[in-house]
Amino acid sequence: ELNNSLTRYLEELELTRERVGLVLEAEDRRLSVRMNRTMYRFGIITGIFLPMSFLTGLLGINVGGIPFSGNPYGFVIACLLMISVALGQWWLFRRLRWV
Repeated sequence: ELNNSLTRYLEELELTRERVGLVLEAEDRRLSVRMNRTMYRFGIITGIFLPMSFLTGLLGINVGGIPFSGNPYGFVIACLLMISVALGQWWLFRRLRWV
């Protein structure tokens, strides 16, 4: 009888161990999906702001070297060009179904 009782306890312990393993696997999958979603969003945000920050950094180096600097509306044209780049990126991301 003691042997049967011990066997039952060991079987219950093994079942509990398997259940804990399944719970840990489910939690690991959930965290992995969350991390992938976060990295996806980070990649999209980086893809949007990296070219724009490059353009602003390039234009911030030397204001005299701005395109259309001789034109009285040169600054407005440069701003419109940056806005068009941003809208082009947005359109591309929408077309690729990233956003």
